[in-house]
Amino acid sequence: MKRLANTTLFGLKNAFYTLSSVNHHHANKIGMIMNNGMKLSSCLNSATMSKCFHYNLIVEATKKDKEVKRTNNKQTKEEEDEENDMVMEEDEEFEDDDYDDEGGRRKKSLLFKELLEEEEVKEKEPETEEEYLERLAKDLGIHWNHYFRNLSKRKELRDHSHVLVTSDEELGIDHITKLINREIPPEFTTYRLIRISDGAMLGDKVPRAQAEEIAKQEGLDLILVVANVSPPVVKLGDYNTYLKHLIIKDKVSGLKDLEKEVEEKKTKEIKFSGSIDGNDLKTKTAKLANLLTRGKKVKVICYRFQDDEKGMNLVESFVEKAKQLVQQSIDVDLKKALEEEKPTKQKTEIVTVLRLKPEFLGKKTKGKDEK
Repeated sequence: MKRLANTTLFGLKNAFYTLSSVNHHHANKIGMIMNNGMKLSSCLNSATMSKCFHYNLIVEATKKDKEVKRTNNKQTKEEEDEENDMVMEEDEEFEDDDYDDEGGRRKKSLLFKELLEEEEVKEKEPETEEEYLERLAKDLGIHWNHYFRNLSKRKELRDHSHVLVTSDEELGIDHITKLINREIPPEFTTYRLIRISDGAMLGDKVPRAQAEEIAKQEGLDLILVVANVSPPVVKLGDYNTYLKHLIIKDKVSGLKDLEKEVEEKKTKEIKFSGSIDGNDLKTKTAKLANLLTRGKKVKVICYRFQDDEKGMNLVESFVEKAKQLVQQSIDVDLKKALEEEKPTKQKTEIVTVLRLKPEFLGKKTKGKDEK
């Protein structure tokens, strides 16, 4: 606007100097117009300056306002971060899913939380050897007071009479007990001494007297584990703990043997449908013959047959073929040796049970004996 006014005044001045020589009347009019134009230019300059001044004030105020907002936002963010940190600390102290009915406050106190953490640490701690043995004994139903006397601190070497409540024969552990301390034969004058707790070799030829002194000082026993080598292998450890390991091992072994025996006595089953093909039936026939020759009691089950007569015929044919295979491997009269139930219908199945008598087991055919 200011530039436009200055340009207009410059043009009017040129026009005034040009026309003043032509017509005095017109020159006066142009002079009046120029005066008014100068006044207009002065007004425009004042208004422009005023507007610029106000614009600068507005810009400065806006900058200050932005700085204030930025500062406030920064403070607000810091406060939010502090609140979040406080919330995170609370979440670390309490469980997220435990709340009170009022205000959503958590029920568990910090003390209770610490107790829970202590319990978790205890659970993660590895169990000691004594705890391990006690747990196994409980699972196996072993009561140590039936085997051992009460433990007490001792300064002298002991023998079986100080360890067991009665003789190892009466306890049924004579096959796992060892000679200890002074029960070790006197001809063994040096020991290859091994500590049980860490497996460390204490000496390849430790004199007997020195070994006994070590055992006394540590309150442990000298256990003869291998006598037919020179020098004999002797372990240094608590004889009660040593026997506990062997008793548990023996108990587990006995349970495995019992489980195997029970499994052997179980009745085996052979099942097939009335629509079984020839190859599968041949395989099952060989399986039945094998089980019978091993003394197993076998239950044969046929299901999904067209009618009772066909099902009965299939089972009888199956059993007869198995008998022929048994006869080829055992030289006995199957009429006397085989216990066989007549096939019967039970609901939707035809069932029969076979078993070779124990006294006829193990008798091979003449041809196999000759070979």
